Amino acid sequence: YIKSKLSTVINRDVKGLYSKAVNGEIKNFIGIAPEVPYKPPKTPALTLDTDKETVDQSVQKMLHFLENEHLYK
Repeated sequence: YIKSKLSTVINRDVKGLYSKAVNGEIKNFIGIAPEVPYKPPKTPALTLDTDKETVDQSVQKMLHFLENEHLYK
């Protein structure tokens, strides 16, 4: 699960889709439209908090997880 504040996601959105959704140009956008709320997973196997971790920290955390779960070697 990649955790991030909505404001951070909007700022990182290179395609501008979140801004368009906020402005009503895209309907039913998950996490923006009230009828389609974003629901984070209840028990993720791994959480990367991109507001608190650097890209390198998140990558290292993910690689460590994959190596320990024997999914990546």
